[in-house]
Amino acid sequence: MKTVHLSQHENYFVLELINGDNDNTLNLNVLDEWFQAIDQVQAHIGNTALLIHSQHPKTFSTGIDLPWLMAQTPATQMQFVQQLENLLLRIATLDLPTVAAINGNCYAGGALIASACDYRYMRADKGRFCFPEVTIEKAFTPVMLNIVELLPNARAQYTLSISADAWGGDVCEQQGIIDQALPMETLYSTALSKTQQLANKHRPTLVAHKQHFRQTVFNLAKQRGLI
Repeated sequence: MKTVHLSQHENYFVLELINGDNDNTLNLNVLDEWFQAIDQVQAHIGNTALLIHSQHPKTFSTGIDLPWLMAQTPATQMQFVQQLENLLLRIATLDLPTVAAINGNCYAGGALIASACDYRYMRADKGRFCFPEVTIEKAFTPVMLNIVELLPNARAQYTLSISADAWGGDVCEQQGIIDQALPMETLYSTALSKTQQLANKHRPTLVAHKQHFRQTVFNLAKQRGLI
């Protein structure tokens, strides 16, 4: 795979975003690689967990590859949106814990991916978490708004969605949408430690609890035959 790299370590997985020169943006080929990685993780027998992070020192993901999308036919654009929704639903409903280590700019579709995860750790000093859709005039779909609503703080969900403000790690921690803001030097190790801890949790029990707290996205995923 050219844009993501999946590795297995004992009983947990690490999904590394390796297309940082293109800001880890999303197009249909990139989504296909994400799906391949998610399928491999989900096929693991026994308890496990997934850590998502970026190889690039300043960028997690800036979302959709807009120049690519604008060059596509309306049919391909619609296909892409549906596949992006499917990826978000797959991540949000995985029957295992997911941790995002946000080491840099996390915009739009990238911020949605982070929102779909169970835990979020973010670099405190650089990088921004932002939903810029009201600025770029690309409205969220209802499914995407359901993903935004997975963020713990309802007021923050609303403010981010209507303001396009870009929040650093410290503000995100204050607003309760990430678990912790950390120096770059300890970001990955802290997120990894959490992943290793979660990897021992009982998957059937965990997914039963997830289904309760994330009922809306589970229902959407079931309707689409994703779970």
